[in-house]
Amino acid sequence: MKGSFAYFSEGPRPTLLLRGRHGGPARTLPGGPTGRRFDLPTSIDLYGRRLAVAWRFSGRLDAPGSEILLVDTRRRTKRVVDRIVGGGLTSITREAPAFDSGRLYWARLCQGDPGGCPGRAALVRYRYAASGPAQTAPIGRHDLWQARGGGVTWLLRDDSPFRLCRQVGGPAPAATCRIFASGARYR
Repeated sequence: MKGSFAYFSEGPRPTLLLRGRHGGPARTLPGGPTGRRFDLPTSIDLYGRRLAVAWRFSGRLDAPGSEILLVDTRRRTKRVVDRIVGGGLTSITREAPAFDSGRLYWARLCQGDPGGCPGRAALVRYRYAASGPAQTAPIGRHDLWQARGGGVTWLLRDDSPFRLCRQVGGPAPAATCRIFASGARYR
């Protein structure tokens, strides 16, 4: 639908919806696994008829599972392009999808024990039309989010131990996060 926007409804079963910019009925789109209280999309990006969705769901062991879905809004079909079913003390969640120049970008972010993150956390680039293998670039253990636009990958980083983007305690907590261009080199 030209001039559309995508969003999700909250509730016991989160639903992805697509609505025309000038109104009309919303169309339901396929989403990720649902059925448990915390199964929900965490971020989305719409480009033409393609919708990228980061979906978090109840996983195995102690940590949530997550996946990146690529939804065709015209055909109402979905394809899982990256998935983890959960983990123990460390989970590498899939987050922050963004389209740029015919590719889909997202982050595999380290959650929990940082000892399990090296080699697993990464920035990811995927050519969705070719369905080939994804390419990755390093991401820092203090990086919380990624965004992509104009050929640049932007990162949100918090070097504090609490990962809250602010100092804990004190009369006036100071901000601890910064946004910067990453210079990522995908391989």
